[in-house]
Amino acid sequence: MTPDIDPIDHEVNLEELNEMEDFVPMTRPERNRLRRWVYSGHSIGENPWNYKDEKGYPMNYLDALHRRYKEAWGDYYRPFYLVIRNP
Repeated sequence: MTPDIDPIDHEVNLEELNEMEDFVPMTRPERNRLRRWVYSGHSIGENPWNYKDEKGYPMNYLDALHRRYKEAWGDYYRPFYLVIRNP
């Protein structure tokens, strides 16, 4: 079920999504999940797991997604852009 969202809020969320896609490195699956989250009516500044940072503020969706996978996979999980390749 999609939450009722004001069209202006939806436009703001889409603009935030575009900015994040332009400046934050992410894998294609991360990008797809983030897009689905925003298109379903949510802001990138919230997350479905209610994860909070060390100061108690809600984490954005992408950071919370990284944390969730890190909890599940431990040290084996590293986002694609953090993997350093040897020449």
